[in-house]
Amino acid sequence: MNFKQTMQKILMFILILFTISVATAVEQATIYDLTNMQTDNYQGDIIIISGMDYYNWGDQLGYLGQRGFVDKNKKVTGDLGIRFIPILEDNSYCKTRNPCSWEAHEVTFDTDVGTYTAYIPGGNEYITDIYFYVDTAGSTYWAKSGHETEHISTIDLTFEDAVSGDHLARASVTAIIEPVSNTENVINVPEADIEAEEAIVELISNQVPIILSMCLLIAVVAFIGYDKFKKQKVVHKEKSTPKTKPSKKTQVSARKRAKKKS
Repeated sequence: MNFKQTMQKILMFILILFTISVATAVEQATIYDLTNMQTDNYQGDIIIISGMDYYNWGDQLGYLGQRGFVDKNKKVTGDLGIRFIPILEDNSYCKTRNPCSWEAHEVTFDTDVGTYTAYIPGGNEYITDIYFYVDTAGSTYWAKSGHETEHISTIDLTFEDAVSGDHLARASVTAIIEPVSNTENVINVPEADIEAEEAIVELISNQVPIILSMCLLIAVVAFIGYDKFKKQKVVHKEKSTPKTKPSKKTQVSARKRAKKKS
């Protein structure tokens, strides 16, 4: 295999890595209108926000409360965010910096662009108001750098900051539907499977920038090496080319011309 073929294979490998990195890149969900919300394990109010961002609370489109879904009749295009307000066992709302705990649960909501399922993590501390970013797969990310355990009065992370750092709240998982004896289907999500899939999603999310940087570095090194190889090849060719001695006929002609001049 010559150098050119090797370079082609290296560049092809880089292209494959880049394609995989782009394919696994996390995208933020964008919505305009909210039409319905539901959950099978109500743990507190879920408020759907459009246009939530760094130091921006966005616009509330509606929420799921103890009495069900409430539409705020607002239509604003923007990136999807969620505010979560947990409740106590007596159905009163938790107050920040007071004892409070809640279970992990999912909430499904219908929008103008389709149906999303957001995965809300469980928790044992409620030190600050809780906000999440949501990607198109339903994974949630803390919108505050202190998550739920440090009091921060505003949203101090962008979506990009949240997905590139250690701010994954809960990864989306694929439910396993199994038939039971009464012919009805129940959804069973083994806890071990959830933890494994969450770890995989977090690893992929955090490694995308590193993979892209490595691809770029490999490409630069490969091109520098190829350029150096070409230059060395030219120099070697010049050195290895033998100098031809002039023929006897040429030497005789040269002597005759020299005599005539003299």
